[in-house]
Amino acid sequence: MYKLNEWTFTGDSGAEYRFSCLAKSEELPQSPGILIPGYAHPRGHLAGWQVQPLLIDHSDNIRTTFANSIEQQVAQLPLWNCNLILLEPSSSARAESVKDLENILP
Repeated sequence: MYKLNEWTFTGDSGAEYRFSCLAKSEELPQSPGILIPGYAHPRGHLAGWQVQPLLIDHSDNIRTTFANSIEQQVAQLPLWNCNLILLEPSSSARAESVKDLENILP
């Protein structure tokens, strides 16, 4: 019953980043990009959703990086229920985007 498909975060620069939302059980892509494990919470029938990022990272291979270094961290977080993915082939663009998005973390 997971129905959230996309979520947009706004960075410190004002740039908007549109992430695809995956349930935590869905397989991650073997692609370069930005990964935000998060908590997606339905706020009520007509109120929509609220997404709380739990951490942010980027990698040349999202699936491998998650399996090797992030999965154990987020598995300890009881609210983790989704992964937000933004595919980006350029490592410098990913690093700049992650820095721009640091304001979204608690």
